[in-house]
Amino acid sequence: MFSIKNAQLLKEKRPETNHFVFYMDIRATMRGFEEAYNRARDLGVKFVRGKPVEITEMENGNLIVRVEDTLKGEIMNVEVDLLVLGTGLVPNQGIRDMGSILKLPRSADNFLTELHPKLAPVDTTTDGIFVAGCAAGPRDVAYATAHGSATAGRATRLLSVGSAPIMGITARINEDTCVVCGVCVDKCPYGVFEIVGTNGDRRINVVEALCKGCGTCVTACPTGALEQSHFKNDQVLAQVRNVFLYGGE
Repeated sequence: MFSIKNAQLLKEKRPETNHFVFYMDIRATMRGFEEAYNRARDLGVKFVRGKPVEITEMENGNLIVRVEDTLKGEIMNVEVDLLVLGTGLVPNQGIRDMGSILKLPRSADNFLTELHPKLAPVDTTTDGIFVAGCAAGPRDVAYATAHGSATAGRATRLLSVGSAPIMGITARINEDTCVVCGVCVDKCPYGVFEIVGTNGDRRINVVEALCKGCGTCVTACPTGALEQSHFKNDQVLAQVRNVFLYGGE
């Protein structure tokens, strides 16, 4: 869409010039994008579906762009005096580092992902941490501004309440059987556990407000010292026995 916007602006300033946009797919999904695309076409911007395969420089300094028009099934040689490459937007290293530090999930292209695209578009899997703008993916200025306003509203709402509900299914530790091996500290994706104390007074501290009840720590604990509230070992074993006895009825 940035290529379309720039072509439209140039065409409005210099209507006598010719403009080509070589593309493979146009995704005009945001509000106003389809209108911008149609306006660019009405102004005379030529859209060619195809990827340039060869660029040759002429003696006068102009360029010959060789491209296959996949809609017409023919090869085009277009002479231009300026060729602009429309590059994709990628997250910077800071976004990747922050995601690793805060244990935030990332998409396949390393942008931070929201908790739910419709129901929670600015929330993340970690309570109190929100995502906005290009940290979540490519955005134009208007969309990034709206996204940032929504994030500010969510943060303000959380601060104004003064407290936040926590998950009912949280991890509990039995200090009598815990050997403070630290496996839960390494395995927990939410940073719930921490080793406190020194020497013989070492123990595992559980920050229940951070727990999401995923159960990773319970399965990883080598001594069975961890249990989940409402999902204790005897309860889970009773459910398993019933499955075998009654076939899940």
